[in-house]
Amino acid sequence: MEINHSRLLQSLHINVCAVNKSLKTVYTNHCGEIGEDIVEPQLKRAIELSFREKNSFENVEISSHRDAAGSALIPMHGLANGRYVEIDGEPLVTVSIIDISELYLQLSDLRRALEKSRKDASRKSTALQDISHELKSPLNAVSGFARLLMETDDKDKQQKYVKVIETNAELIMSLANDVLDMARADSGNLSYDYRTIDLNAFMKSITDMAEMHVSSDTIVNCVLGSRSIYLHTAPERLGQVMQNLLNNAIKYTAKGNITAGYEVRDDEIYFFVKDSGIGIPASKIKHVFERYWRDRKDEMGTGLGLPICKEIIEHLGGEIGVESAGENKGCNFWFTLPLKIESTDTQDDNPRQKDLPECKEMPDDNLPVILIAEDNEGNYMLYEALFEDIFKPIHAWNGIEAVELAKKFNPALILMDISMPLKDGYEATREIREAGMDMPIIAVTAYAFSSDKEKIMQHGFDAYISKPINADELIAAMEKCMNGEPCK
Repeated sequence: MEINHSRLLQSLHINVCAVNKSLKTVYTNHCGEIGEDIVEPQLKRAIELSFREKNSFENVEISSHRDAAGSALIPMHGLANGRYVEIDGEPLVTVSIIDISELYLQLSDLRRALEKSRKDASRKSTALQDISHELKSPLNAVSGFARLLMETDDKDKQQKYVKVIETNAELIMSLANDVLDMARADSGNLSYDYRTIDLNAFMKSITDMAEMHVSSDTIVNCVLGSRSIYLHTAPERLGQVMQNLLNNAIKYTAKGNITAGYEVRDDEIYFFVKDSGIGIPASKIKHVFERYWRDRKDEMGTGLGLPICKEIIEHLGGEIGVESAGENKGCNFWFTLPLKIESTDTQDDNPRQKDLPECKEMPDDNLPVILIAEDNEGNYMLYEALFEDIFKPIHAWNGIEAVELAKKFNPALILMDISMPLKDGYEATREIREAGMDMPIIAVTAYAFSSDKEKIMQHGFDAYISKPINADELIAAMEKCMNGEPCK
């Protein structure tokens, strides 16, 4: 199976197009029409200059308010990157456009808030410039590698380019989400979905995900309670805090140990993330939870991650802090939450149990139903794009949903991500097998060591596929499993 370039590009949340010297589009990934005129003045000027000087342009601000043709390519507010290329002798300019309309409106509100405080005005103004600057690099990567993807038939290069595009698109979303989360917090619109979770399982899933991103010289440890605690809280927000603290620990611990866990202390739970990394000087500890503060100017990010953590923990009724003995002596980020335990008999630790998707009628072509357990929306969209003509996918966001949907729909096959929140792929597969279901289950994993592969195959899986996914290998394994052939 050849990878379909257009299908891959259509899965991106970014508009990509190619424009000829007549300023007409000859390709668009999912917005606009072939042959459409480019009339938005800023974009038009940038493309004309790119053709004239055979060069690139970056971070051009465009707006539908200035687009007389009302093109679907042009969002209310956007940033455009372009590059001059020649394909089969035809001069073209490839353009990538990211919709920053919501971010633009939030930044407008933020700018108005900044004007109210003279004391912080200089720092915040610098932060907005930093955010704009940091959007430029990933935008340029998305634009450049989208062009390269269209030009090559080499499968290894295709996979490499798609991975780069995904990584940079995620970085763009991460930068935007930090700003949006803080703006929502300021307006009281940051959502908190409360439910009951198994705290041990929750913490294990968070640290398992962190373990995938550390170097071979760093060890991640998880300290859990001796008995299961069913905590009533907002798990998405709690997970956001833990992931942020673990990501910081990984970032600043190139070699050593990272330990995450919790302790029950009287009427509260004490959470911690300790590392043996570069530490924080005493003079800087007081600044770490301030908005837009960063220790070094060359750091990537918005300087909003820890302030957002502070906002979340205080909203949940707790406190947050940090301790460090100084430079090169590690850190201990900690926070507390009220101990709100509910009986295990009344717990509802399935975050989506009440709104599981309904099974729609099968289409006339009677495509096989497959269950995809995947907590990353972008990865699931890629599966949808790959399978739309050969399988009918249903989606589980975590291990708990995977078990419930397997029981409800009895799919022909399950693709099971190993590291998921609330319940990992191992535990979900075990419960599915214990329920008497014998459909093929393929593990999707980023692990690469032989011991990891052996562990996967000993836990009830029929096969495994390593990330980044090779579409041909994946579909071949799925077809073998569904036809009853050995697929290990």
